[in-house]
Order: sequence, then structure tokens, then C-alpha cells
Amino acid sequence: MKYFFIYSFSSFSIILSGFLLIHLLFFPLNTLAQEVSFQELKNAANLINSTRLKKPPYRSRNEMDALLKDIQKEILPYAKQICLEVSIDGNCEWETKMTEINAVNASASGTNEINIYTGLIRNIYSKEELAFVYAHEIAHHIANHVSKSKRDTLLGAIMGAIVGSSLDNGSINDSILLGAQLGNLRYSRNRESQADLIALAILYEADYDLDEASNMLIRLSRLSPGSAFSNWSSSHPSGPERVAIFSRNIKVFEESFKSDEIQ
Repeated sequence: MKYFFIYSFSSFSIILSGFLLIHLLFFPLNTLAQEVSFQELKNAANLINSTRLKKPPYRSRNEMDALLKDIQKEILPYAKQICLEVSIDGNCEWETKMTEINAVNASASGTNEINIYTGLIRNIYSKEELAFVYAHEIAHHIANHVSKSKRDTLLGAIMGAIVGSSLDNGSINDSILLGAQLGNLRYSRNRESQADLIALAILYEADYDLDEASNMLIRLSRLSPGSAFSNWSSSHPSGPERVAIFSRNIKVFEESFKSDEIQ
């Protein structure tokens, strides 16, 4: 059994915070999905195809609210601890709301807002699956991805305007739009991978079952099947890429921080 003391600077917390901070500061331009080997992708694809996922139960709106509140109570202290130790802006309070939308999705926006769609909760089985998505959205704020995405979109639009103005037969508005889209896509896949990594760290500290949490990625992969590889126009790593990276990082966490567990 693992015992973690919130707001104490245990050796685990120091190692974990250093690991995340180094990743955020020194590897921001590295696209993690490109580092996945063919064998890892093959293993992930087999896992996606062979895992027997349990059917999501019916939940009333009150039950959905209660489930999300339970998750918040369990993981927010750990998320805040990680945020305070690695976040650049130090904004570690988040406003969470649930919206009645059937889409299997959630979002991070504004300075500290997280929106969970009811369609997502209707399509998950376990608390761990929803906790992963919630931690993932928190992670976008911890890593300041929302502001960076706006910045990249703006820079892309500016570059598009410059290129468009030099073309005799091109529309500058079309160039601005394309530039904005490309600017946002340039690093979006890497940010999704970073958010998955930080979410894993949050759930690890909160003593969640990481294998159960990874079932969320398998569900998402089945809901949006496609190529095993992401491409330049992809906003997220492919399903097999995310599963492969997450599975690899679970092993890294368990092996690297095993000595900090109290048996």
C-alpha cells in the first residue's frame, strides 16, 4: 500500500515534480508520438482490439454530479500540489462545470475553466476513466497549454497574412485562416501527450488504478477509429499512439518511483 502525505516534500514529490518540470521546460517542441516504435504501436493496437470493456451503466444527472464531485475530492489535492510545484503562473484553482451535451468530450478553456460533457460520462464505465479525463483537462491548465494555443494560433495567422499578401492570386483571408489552423496544430499533439503524462502523475499520486484509467483511451480509440499514425493535420496523437505512450509511462512511473512506496 502507498502512503502519500499531501503538501509534504517527500522524495517522491520532489522526483515527480522535477521529472515533469524538466519535460515541460526542455522538451516542449518534441512530438512524443513520433517516438513510438512500430512494435509499441502494434502492441497498443492489439490491446485496443482485445480489451473487453464493460458496458457503461445508466447514470442520472444527480449520479453524474456525485461521481464528478467524488473524483474532485480525491484528486484535486494532488493536482494542486503538482501545480504549485511545476506551474509557471501558479494559478492552481480550477472552476469545473458539467454541461448537458451528448458529445464524448471535455475541455479546458479560459484561465481556469474545465467543462465536462454529460455525453462523456454516459460513455464511461468506471470512476478511473472519468478521473483520467478530468486530470487531463487540469493538466492543460497546469502546463499553460490554453494560453500557448492562443499564442500559436495568433502567430500562425500573422504568418498566413504575410504569405497571403505576397500571392497575386491568393486570398489573404484564406491564408490567415490556414495559418491560424496550422499554428494551432503545430504543437497540439505534443500538448495532448504532455497532458496525458501530467494526468498520469496526478492519478499515480492519488493512488488510482492506472490500468483501469487507461481504459478511457481504449474507449476513445474505439469511438474514433482511424490510422495508427497521426499526421501533420492531426490535433491529437492517434489512439494507438496515446495508448502506447500511456502504457510506456505507467511502467516508467512504477519502476522509477517504486523505492518511494511504503510497504
